[in-house]
Amino acid sequence: MKLRKFGYVEDRFTKKVCSLLNNFYSKLANPPVYVEVLLFEDVERAEKFYISEMLKHGVTISTSHLYYGFHEAWTGIPRIGLICERLRRFDQMLIKAVILHEATHTALHGSIIYYVAPQHLVRTLKTVGLNEEDSLAILQAIFTAIKDLEVTETMCKLGYEEYARRYAMHVTTTTSDEEEEWRRIKGSPYFELLHLTARLKDMLSAAHFYDDMKEHLERQLSYLDSNAKEFLLSITIKARELKGETFEKLEQMIAFYLTTSSSYLRGSL
Repeated sequence: MKLRKFGYVEDRFTKKVCSLLNNFYSKLANPPVYVEVLLFEDVERAEKFYISEMLKHGVTISTSHLYYGFHEAWTGIPRIGLICERLRRFDQMLIKAVILHEATHTALHGSIIYYVAPQHLVRTLKTVGLNEEDSLAILQAIFTAIKDLEVTETMCKLGYEEYARRYAMHVTTTTSDEEEEWRRIKGSPYFELLHLTARLKDMLSAAHFYDDMKEHLERQLSYLDSNAKEFLLSITIKARELKGETFEKLEQMIAFYLTTSSSYLRGSL
């Protein structure tokens, strides 16, 4: 494990991260051979680094995806990025939950193949009338959601269920920005679909806990109309039935998404 700091990061925090990760990897039968851990003092330093990396490796994502923790393997090496400025706002359990979530990605999705969207699925998504750009964005969102589904399930198997639950509770909590965006795009079906699909990453993180978290999820989706809420909940429930490895789950979810999104666009959910 190689650790790099960008700006000032407290030694105490660095030691906690290393201890938590070492303990996590000790639980794995086949831990990653090599992992890079990047600790950023603030958002500005993280954005500067990742924009440079995106240009270098031909990757296109919004820097808003950086949040407070991030995992990628654009170089073929699993890397965790943690933004200390944002993590400091959280309680200790949530900080640990974020770190463990990203660490689980390195164990499950540490190869570059998990960051290359299958092109045949882009073509499949275009059959509902989406253009190339929106089809790719939706595929990447669903791909990310499937990976987060797997992370939650694996954390639970490794004995980190309460941390996985804490993470899921946090990411499914609707923000004022999400509510504002919905009010702005309401009445434009394709923009609504893009908004809802972007929320699948959060929802699938909680799919494992759906029975226990149903009231919480419905409350957090109360800003949506009934059709939109049903769209997200039906996909979340379906996610628990997916079988096989990551790409098999992705294929199954795309098939279900096509049917569900077509129904949503027709207003017939």
